[in-house]
Amino acid sequence: MKKPMKWLLAMALVAGCDGARPGHSGPGAGGALDPTTVTAGERVWIDLRLRAEGAERFSSLLVAPGEVSVFADGAPVEVRPTQSLVDLATPEHAETVAAFALPPNAQRVEVHIDLGAAGSFEATGGGGWVDTRHGAIRFEAAGPLLLRTRGSVVSIDAQRSFVARDGALVMVPSFRVN
Repeated sequence: MKKPMKWLLAMALVAGCDGARPGHSGPGAGGALDPTTVTAGERVWIDLRLRAEGAERFSSLLVAPGEVSVFADGAPVEVRPTQSLVDLATPEHAETVAAFALPPNAQRVEVHIDLGAAGSFEATGGGGWVDTRHGAIRFEAAGPLLLRTRGSVVSIDAQRSFVARDGALVMVPSFRVN
């Protein structure tokens, strides 16, 4: 994909998105998040990050996280999206896509990351669109572990997750959570 097309896609995906989504506060709505200061009984902010493993063949691999929903013991928690476009081509870097507030007694946490309908890629053999319509990422995690680490990294296996079809890539997520 030529550079102008890549930036056109990026602008289209980000246009009008200031991080605010219905039902959520935008990033910075309550000021900067400081995960090191917590008073007993207060919610703890957890960073949710995305990265890819095995993405060396890509010079660019853009996906657009859409709605991020988190449930602690079945109840929804506050989520603050931070990124509307993520480049997975940099495997040594995990991009923060959202932060969420966990109650200090959370035991079971469900995380749902729905991706926008399309992304893009560039590789040595060319570039094109990434179909992410079926690329939702869902997992469960132990609340005490998240409260202790204050973060979760979703590592997407790029070699298994992006399948070539009709000149595009289709995302069928294969991932692990740290």
